[in-house]
Amino acid sequence: IIMSSHITADLEQVADSIAYLHNGQLLFHENKDALLQSYGVLHCGESALPSLPADLVIFTKHGAFGCETLVKDRAAGLDDIMRFYSGRDAQ
Repeated sequence: IIMSSHITADLEQVADSIAYLHNGQLLFHENKDALLQSYGVLHCGESALPSLPADLVIFTKHGAFGCETLVKDRAAGLDDIMRFYSGRDAQ
């Protein structure tokens, strides 16, 4: 069964795998449980970014009060993962 939704909470409850299409491009297709256990959101200051291993960083959003960075090897929600992956394309 294929389900299409912009409500990520619904997808987290019922999906076995997640395929994320953004602007006509497939950004990822992964097992949901592995996906949720593989990423995390790090909140830090600009000065901490250079100390992060480059292979762990997916995308960083810079704000007035610091940064939010999607990193591998942590646990994050599906909404955060999709938000950062789609923001990466805006660069």
